[in-house]
Amino acid sequence: MQTKNMRILTNNSLRRAGGINRRLKEMKRQVHHYPDVHLSIVYLSPQEKHRTDGRIEQHGLVPPDFNFEEPYSGLSTTREMEERYQRLSEMFDPLIEKTQPDVVLLMSSFFIPFALLLSAKRHGIPIVHLYVGSAVTEFNPPRVGKLDTAYWPLEKMFLQSVDHTIFNSQHTVRAIQDLFGELPPQYSVVWNGIPESMFIGEPAEDRSGVGYVARYTEFKNPHFLLPLSGYLRQRGEEAPFHIVSNITPSAKHYHPWKEAGFEIREQEGHDGRLREFYQSRTALICPSHFETFGNVPLEGIAAGIPCVTSAGMGAAEVFAYLGLDHLVVDTTKVEPAGQLLVDLLRTRPVIGTEIRRELKQMCNWEYAIDAYFSCLQQIAKK
Repeated sequence: MQTKNMRILTNNSLRRAGGINRRLKEMKRQVHHYPDVHLSIVYLSPQEKHRTDGRIEQHGLVPPDFNFEEPYSGLSTTREMEERYQRLSEMFDPLIEKTQPDVVLLMSSFFIPFALLLSAKRHGIPIVHLYVGSAVTEFNPPRVGKLDTAYWPLEKMFLQSVDHTIFNSQHTVRAIQDLFGELPPQYSVVWNGIPESMFIGEPAEDRSGVGYVARYTEFKNPHFLLPLSGYLRQRGEEAPFHIVSNITPSAKHYHPWKEAGFEIREQEGHDGRLREFYQSRTALICPSHFETFGNVPLEGIAAGIPCVTSAGMGAAEVFAYLGLDHLVVDTTKVEPAGQLLVDLLRTRPVIGTEIRRELKQMCNWEYAIDAYFSCLQQIAKK
């Protein structure tokens, strides 16, 4: 793709969530391939300072009365949420006037991006929305309680207010259609990339146990692991469970997992160490209730390890393309995943070279970022 003097303003997430942070990391890494692209990133953070690195600028904004620990505290109506967004959005006006973006790329939907949306609208700047699944994953009514009536109309309004939305799976497109009864006026689908480092090396000969890698949150379905472990024991498989997570000792599952013999590690901050973790396991399990994509199952496949994957994950689309749909199961029940894991633990298969090579061609960040920039340029020209 050829670009021509395109200035992009985008945002990181409030807590620098994994998926958004990964996209920004890859965009920053690949900007040097696009000599006419200028990238400005805004953070809502008391720690972030303004700095410039070539054609990449980072800006930190600190609203004076913002509760970084409880961003939804005190909100119960749509009006209250809109008022808070309005106050936040006014902080972005000087930044937009300073950076003069040709297009705004919104990562996710709420707080930083929604405030940036309001400011961009006031300045008449085209907007592309990279959807990462707020309404259909974490912000479901059982979790947010009284906020559900306030939150969902804003998400729907957000989806209808931008010039183009990029989804990372058809799975998400269907979920949005089911949830809101309509889709954004313009949208496209771009699968996530898998880090190239995940494809290095081979599974260990002495690999063992079941691996689970996930941020500790409800939609990742941590409740599934103890019943699954019990099912395996009933079938005569004493396979240890190895957990990589940000779970803390105060969390509901921490001590029950420990008592069940689960090994718990802190989340890996380095792709190479995470790949080594994958390649040391006999199989992986990803039982999420819903994810717009979900990189972990495909990182496991890239590393050569089979992953029992929830049908509620967008990554299941890629499994189908790779001929691995036998690894996709309904994780609302333990038995389908349990039986499949029993088979994998006993037969100890690995993912072959051809499948790994095909995955590398289908899901790579170089292609994904190029697709993002192509879309941004098309929208900027309008």
